[in-house]
Amino acid sequence: MIRLANEKDAEELSRLNQEFNGGERQPTTRIIESFNNNNELVTVAFLKDKLVGFACGQIYRSFCYSVAQGEITELYIEDHARRHGIASSLIDEYHLVPFCVISTFLLRTS
Repeated sequence: MIRLANEKDAEELSRLNQEFNGGERQPTTRIIESFNNNNELVTVAFLKDKLVGFACGQIYRSFCYSVAQGEITELYIEDHARRHGIASSLIDEYHLVPFCVISTFLLRTS
């Protein structure tokens, strides 16, 4: 299942973000505050009712474009959940957001 993140996901997002970025875990309060930022949308992925991945997308407007643009800035899937099409599904979720136009992606992998 793929959907937009909400406050109930904050604890698991903190855990996944630490796996992804290392360092200290982000406080759940900071993650919840981020949900209120109109420039970022976070989608989450579940496999067997467990949160296994997320994507962060930034929405921005520029004089260069007639409509708002989107950029996927973070994308992480737990190792055991990879190769199931979850990353593609997370990205596809952004196409359902009416004011987010994403036509090109830049994907960097390790």
